[in-house]
Amino acid sequence: MAYRTVLSRGRAGSFGQPSAAEALTSPAECLALVTCAGSGPVLLDVIRGSHELPEFTRAGQSRWLTAGAGAGIELALGEALSVAQVEIGPQDVALIGPGTLYRLRTPDGATGLTTWCAPARVSPVAILAAGAGTFSVRHGSGAMARV
Repeated sequence: MAYRTVLSRGRAGSFGQPSAAEALTSPAECLALVTCAGSGPVLLDVIRGSHELPEFTRAGQSRWLTAGAGAGIELALGEALSVAQVEIGPQDVALIGPGTLYRLRTPDGATGLTTWCAPARVSPVAILAAGAGTFSVRHGSGAMARV
């Protein structure tokens, strides 16, 4: 179930991971979809191999349950992982796995769209509550997500 969508323009955000975006009951099953919402491409920085990092830092902090990606970044630095850059064009959709550390960059005039998803069976009641509101997003390829 898609539960949140955010448009990105301008400055690059910090690294994040879908599993730590919200306090959900099953972070290992959460993912993000990244698309280009305009005519120009957006850039996705992905820390190579970050999806294979261990769950806990040396201090015992779980990277799956921490708001933000600080614990994951600490682990990635300890492993000396590198960053890959991927260009996402108007017809592309990038699927970001649960433990993958990524950052969306939007060059001048570009707009990116990130949609976070979780299994419907673990969706927080607040998301499903009456009055929360829904909308549909249609990608240039014809794919559609109801959020």
